[in-house]
Amino acid sequence: STLLERPAPALSDVRLRAFVDAVFDAYYDWHIQTGHMDMSDQMDALLRLEPGALPRAFDGWLGRVHPDDREEALLNNQRAAQRGGVYEGEYRMARGDGSFILVRDRGVILRDEDGLSTHMIGAIRDITREHEAERAQREAADLYRTLFAQAVNPAYHIAGDGRFLDANDAGLAFLATEREQLRRQNVAALWGEDSLPAVHAALAS
Repeated sequence: STLLERPAPALSDVRLRAFVDAVFDAYYDWHIQTGHMDMSDQMDALLRLEPGALPRAFDGWLGRVHPDDREEALLNNQRAAQRGGVYEGEYRMARGDGSFILVRDRGVILRDEDGLSTHMIGAIRDITREHEAERAQREAADLYRTLFAQAVNPAYHIAGDGRFLDANDAGLAFLATEREQLRRQNVAALWGEDSLPAVHAALAS
């Protein structure tokens, strides 16, 4: 008799898919010679599209890449297909609501017995929030340098327990000390016991 049901996936396949689902937002299998692109259902969800709305083709994926990133993304994919090995790229993709997300794409090229590239199997992860957090950190560092490091008046970075963490050049000059020496001191020892409550009051406000 003929069984109409599909065979159950191997346990190793189930574990691999569970791992990919946990680490990445979507995955794909690009058939390089035909242009067909198998994609997980998460790809539609990632782009805020109806299930199956994204064409399962290389051109369907490319059409969602930001116009300013499209040429580079296409070139990187073509190079990966030619040379083989591992592919990694970052680019923006358009969502169904018109917004864009920044994704990190990682894939590996598979070859046949003749050495011809046949597939790229990869996964995509939305790194928009990570990128925004990194940008915020850079902006905070720039602000720190402007307001603290480059200040003309003495400025000190003090921990809650009264330890000196840092000082700008004006602060070091005012105390006639070096940065490493200052970091070994406490405000209470340097400025008196009344200075620590003042630090706590400043932190509380």
